[in-house]
Amino acid sequence: MLSPFRVLDLTNERGLLAGQILADLGADVIQIEPITGSTARTIGPFANGKVGPENSLYWWAYARNKRSLALNLDTRTGQQILRKLAKNADFLLESELPNVMSSRGLGYEDLAEINQRIVYVSISPFGQEGPKANYADCDLVLMAAGGPLFMAGDPDKAPVRVTVPQAYHHAAGDAAGAALIAHIERQRSKQGQHVDVSAQQSVTTATMSHLLSAPLNDAEAPRSSGGWFMRGFTFRLIWPAKDGYISLTHLFGTAAGPFTRRLMEWIYEEGGCDKDTLDKDWEAYFELLFTGQEPREEYERVQQIVENFVRTKT
Repeated sequence: MLSPFRVLDLTNERGLLAGQILADLGADVIQIEPITGSTARTIGPFANGKVGPENSLYWWAYARNKRSLALNLDTRTGQQILRKLAKNADFLLESELPNVMSSRGLGYEDLAEINQRIVYVSISPFGQEGPKANYADCDLVLMAAGGPLFMAGDPDKAPVRVTVPQAYHHAAGDAAGAALIAHIERQRSKQGQHVDVSAQQSVTTATMSHLLSAPLNDAEAPRSSGGWFMRGFTFRLIWPAKDGYISLTHLFGTAAGPFTRRLMEWIYEEGGCDKDTLDKDWEAYFELLFTGQEPREEYERVQQIVENFVRTKT
């Protein structure tokens, strides 16, 4: 789909996924890293347990489908080479802190003078401008600032973090999507643009939309241990088993509905539910619940059926 187009990917672990998505869509992606190697090469796990820049499975995963080039963008020569490449590029992705690329003479305004069609995508912790633009960051900070950290954990205890760092994956996914939107606009206007992606905003949008879509009035945002909140309902994800816990994601919906039917058949076979419960329309259950066709009390009863069943299994 994107095979005629070239992408200059200057990102590190903050944005590698964005370039990988465009590469998977067929774009010619050139991964540009420092002479000393991308910092993403230091992220494990490592092949055969051997730590080293050529063994990072993280790097292998997110640099796949890309060509490679090493440049020192803090030198005049490196900057000149990048400008030459940018002249014929369709996209540029970068994940430096705000103003770093501009200080090198490689900001959007600089490269737009060379190539007015370029779509220039910046991924940063808190966006290119604003009071937090230059704040220090890490995944923990972004997950806290974006909201989901507060939402996770028991109501009477401190918040807990999501174990796998993912704030920048949300940002990189948004960056790839936004680059394509800008590309569609470019086909109409023949003009590129600067896409500004804030990791904090991406985290908020991706993980809090189900909460923000519900009217909170003056009530404090609810916190749910091992679940998520949407339109006044708490949906459980973590369930106590006989000897620990399991993760059971959703009980219904277009994707999960058929599998829920299989689960309910198992529960029914063991006498854990009646035929009416088994034969619910699991694919349409979201709509039935949110429109009030399925009473809240009945939904709570179904969750209790699942809990009782899971508690009997290891």
